[in-house]
Amino acid sequence: MELLTDSDPRHVLTGRAAWEHTVDGLAATHTLTVDCQPYRMALFPTEKTYVLTGEELPIALLNAQKAVIPEFVTDAAGMTVKTASGTQYTVMKTGGYIIPEIYLSEGVNTFTLNGTGTMMIRYREGVL
Repeated sequence: MELLTDSDPRHVLTGRAAWEHTVDGLAATHTLTVDCQPYRMALFPTEKTYVLTGEELPIALLNAQKAVIPEFVTDAAGMTVKTASGTQYTVMKTGGYIIPEIYLSEGVNTFTLNGTGTMMIRYREGVL
């Protein structure tokens, strides 16, 4: 389940929940126990949209503490994503595409995009 708290309305906790109900005469007790993952995840994903015109476009994505794998959503196949280390990946189809080798670490992550069309990069940030 996802748990939204009043103390941090921009993040959700995710975990498994157990509910217990006991009755003692006229009094009832309800106990909700949640075993949560350590990261509080952003309520909404971060989304950045880029219009590519066939020339290389350097970009920088800022990410919070949890390393995440972004989703690349394109309207044209054949667009490329080059990492800071120089490794290049080709987005083979339109729509949502995940490249497991590309992840965002904490801080600024730089990439170079190339192709023609629109590419949206979506990821959900997490903080401790």
